[in-house]
Amino acid sequence: MIFFKKVEVLEKIGKYDSRRMVKTDRGWFVVYGKEKDFYTRNMNSIDKRYGLVYGRIVLGKEVSYHNPRVAKKSNMGRVKVIKN
Repeated sequence: MIFFKKVEVLEKIGKYDSRRMVKTDRGWFVVYGKEKDFYTRNMNSIDKRYGLVYGRIVLGKEVSYHNPRVAKKSNMGRVKVIKN
């Protein structure tokens, strides 16, 4: 079997399957669903790149993502609100 490494950073989203607004302890994030993976960026960030989301986005659960600015896994915080 061949395993492909998931792309952790996208410069532009392009075409996506779904979009959600997620509010956490640390602010608002836009989450884009794209080919079974989810990508996000902080709404207050000056960095326009999108990082891969790790785990499921469920109310009350802490979620982390790949932060392109610091090039490592960062905590998004605990999910409080999910909007379509």
